[in-house]
Amino acid sequence: MDTKTKAGLIIIAMITSFSIGRFTGNKAEITTRTQESDTVKQNDNKDTKTTKVEVDKPDGTKTVTTTTEIVEHKTTVSNEIIKSSTDVIPPKANTLNVSALVGMDKLIPLYGISVTKQLVGPITVGGFGLTNGTLGVSIGVNF
Repeated sequence: MDTKTKAGLIIIAMITSFSIGRFTGNKAEITTRTQESDTVKQNDNKDTKTTKVEVDKPDGTKTVTTTTEIVEHKTTVSNEIIKSSTDVIPPKANTLNVSALVGMDKLIPLYGISVTKQLVGPITVGGFGLTNGTLGVSIGVNF
């Protein structure tokens, strides 16, 4: 094998290994976010009730009685809010690629079609046909 062939094979091997590495690292991405919030609120309300009683006696004396009551109202409110969301981004699915081809042969336009399918990992295999009767196969790598 000459040097050009060896260099070409090395370049093809590097591109193929790079593509396989990218393909095997393409897993579904799952992101989960959870937000919890606990709120405890306590209200202490105190009411003061004052009662004043005045008594006039027949002998002209006046008696004043003052009574003060403290009434307490306690209210406790507890709220718990939990928010959770999960985002799943699936990996890219294998697809069938159909392409339109246009070319020139001695100033005559050529048209064709190409169909490729992902075979194993990032490696694609396909076929093509042109209006001048040329048929062929293709092997490719997805990045």
